[in-house]
Amino acid sequence: MSHSESGWEVSVKEGASAARIEPLWRDLESRSQHSFFQSWAWMGVWLSSMPEIANLVLLEVRFEGRLVGLSVLGRNTITHSKVFVSRALLVSEAGDPSHDALTVEHSGFLMESGLESKVLTHALRHLAEVDWHWDELHVSGVEHSEGAAYLNTAQAVGLKPIVRAEHPYFFVDLAKLRRSEIDYLDTLSSNTRYQIRRSMRLYEAREGTLSVQFASDKAKAHEYFDTLCQVHQKVWRARGEPGAFANDRLTDFHRTLIDACFEAGGVQLARVSAGDLDFGYLYNFVMDGVVSNYQTGFRYEADARMKPGLVSHALAIQKNIGLGHRIYDFLMGEQRFKRSLAHNDALMQWLILRRGGLPRSIGSGIRGLTRLFSGR
Repeated sequence: MSHSESGWEVSVKEGASAARIEPLWRDLESRSQHSFFQSWAWMGVWLSSMPEIANLVLLEVRFEGRLVGLSVLGRNTITHSKVFVSRALLVSEAGDPSHDALTVEHSGFLMESGLESKVLTHALRHLAEVDWHWDELHVSGVEHSEGAAYLNTAQAVGLKPIVRAEHPYFFVDLAKLRRSEIDYLDTLSSNTRYQIRRSMRLYEAREGTLSVQFASDKAKAHEYFDTLCQVHQKVWRARGEPGAFANDRLTDFHRTLIDACFEAGGVQLARVSAGDLDFGYLYNFVMDGVVSNYQTGFRYEADARMKPGLVSHALAIQKNIGLGHRIYDFLMGEQRFKRSLAHNDALMQWLILRRGGLPRSIGSGIRGLTRLFSGR
């Protein structure tokens, strides 16, 4: 399915395989502003992890023959209020909870820098007008400023924009700290600063010198990741929760991601210790100077004065300042420690761009309660 208009061409193609998409994605990525979650580093592993039965299509936008927009769209049925089933398209997601538990953030279409508005307009207009059975487009984890562009463009082309959810994310401006030459801990509240420094003194008095070590090779990265998983799971199971690594499929995804990205500097794994005691592990993504903290594993103690999480992040932030990175991003979540350690916050949005309104969704529910739609 495709259409062209005054030099613009938009198409949706079946068969979104990693081998076919990789050269297209890498080319456009080199001309785009994008996050780690929009990079081929992430997308390539994600696509390769999809089962052959995954219902994925590729959205392409071209201007005068040049590729300027891309998105992999999952197709699945989504149930609303346990009653209505809607045929959904999903940006960089499959619509299957077992796969989408990875949680994409800072996501959205991959678009050539400077052409984002036009790419978005032509892509959404094509989807709105195409003679193809779908009810709603899900765009997950887009930054608030970008979300406004999706919402306004959707309305302009006849789609109904809905903000399904909105969550803050917190970050530290490493570049600003580096320019100011102020010690990171001195920029925190007196209470947070006191807790971190007291914990550091207690660790050093009891165990020895504090250090943060970044994995130096792929073998060490896997060693740190495996230990992080064990420590993380122990804490969450003690709380009666499954933990982020209860699903072997998702854990295997991250092992593959480490293999694919570590040597190029896309993955950062840190071990934080005092003497011989390793009390903190951090699993971060790195893209264009942005360090995104994806998961952690901390060894908590009965003594509440010991703050392995606060100390681990503080030391990692200080080291990343020295490495020349720009941002330390805690990603989505309102946990107290993120508010305490960050200087800045912004919003991410989860959007639904609906086609045809509720009656179409009701019709979809009647027609397809027990089957995935296949474009018929």
